[in-house]
Amino acid sequence: MTNNTNFGYLGVTVTTALDAIPVKGATVTVSRFENSTDVPVKILTTNSDGKTDIIILPTPPRENSLTPNPTGPSYSVYNVRVDKEGFYTQNSLNVPIFTGITSIQPMRLIPLV
Repeated sequence: MTNNTNFGYLGVTVTTALDAIPVKGATVTVSRFENSTDVPVKILTTNSDGKTDIIILPTPPRENSLTPNPTGPSYSVYNVRVDKEGFYTQNSLNVPIFTGITSIQPMRLIPLV
């Protein structure tokens, strides 16, 4: 990570059966695009509740989202990928992360036929 003093937080919840069943042991990869390449930032595993730990991610200054004409972006974007044997891989692109905010990204897995 950089020497950025601005951070946001991200947790991922993985379920199946229309959110009825949490998925334990799913691999969650959080990444971001840098120089046209998707670079992994953190790899996590879901617990028995289908949840990952909350991770800390660098973000732009909070002032950017409070100013009518900011000099830079108001938030960072990350990609979330979930893999679990027996399920289709799911991706969520451009998940916004704001300074000081905890975002929870729900991911629904679909079983393989």
